[in-house]
Amino acid sequence: MEERRARLWVIEDDEKLGRLVRRMLGDEHDVVLFTRAQEALDRITAGESFDLVLCDLKLPGVSGQLFHERVGVLAPERVARIVFITGGPCTEGDGAFLERPDITHIRKPFDSLDSLRADVREHLRRAGGSDASDGTR
Repeated sequence: MEERRARLWVIEDDEKLGRLVRRMLGDEHDVVLFTRAQEALDRITAGESFDLVLCDLKLPGVSGQLFHERVGVLAPERVARIVFITGGPCTEGDGAFLERPDITHIRKPFDSLDSLRADVREHLRRAGGSDASDGTR
């Protein structure tokens, strides 16, 4: 039985890196790229959902931490499906946030294509896999 493609949202303000991640994961998953977290929040407000979000921690406007907080209000059942992608904490507050037991992250730069794909598969498995079944997913 073939695995259903997951709907991944990538929130990365570095467009070049975002496109690279989309290419790296696009053969296994449906990847939607956002350069601003507010764009993703607007889609959630409109009723769309995701199977997993890879979200940069440092973003202009709505930061990764604030995105996490707002998803917790808008779609609390999805907040555990947010995985931060970060080169490491820039501030003491970032470090404390990343150390919380309910926060998961993947380090940039990625070790390899295989390791990124394996990390995404593992996070999808932990989150319950792909469960979006309609066109709005």
